[in-house]
Amino acid sequence: MWGTAEAEGRGRTRERDGPKYPQVAPQVAPEVLRLLRGMKGNMDRQTLQRALGLKAEKNFRLVYLRPALGAGLIEMTIPDKPRSSKQRYRITAAGVAVLATRAGGAGKSNRGRE
Repeated sequence: MWGTAEAEGRGRTRERDGPKYPQVAPQVAPEVLRLLRGMKGNMDRQTLQRALGLKAEKNFRLVYLRPALGAGLIEMTIPDKPRSSKQRYRITAAGVAVLATRAGGAGKSNRGRE
């Protein structure tokens, strides 16, 4: 019975909070948003870190890279070999949508100016 009551309680919360947040723009951590804004085409981890001005590899992986991958906002170019020296990351359609909604379309206009 505990599981049923908890599930029902959570379900009501989701229904109440659901309409406020569109499916296209899930809640994104500021670090992940910063990563998305710094991406230009396919980039390796070191290039991404430099673009963001970050030095600590572990922090970058835990706070920036993994959450963005987990949310489906970026993807690996070689998903079958995550540890490949040739591994690069690229923004997904979901990532582009988040940038468009968060920046009011500024993500698209910035690319057009370059």
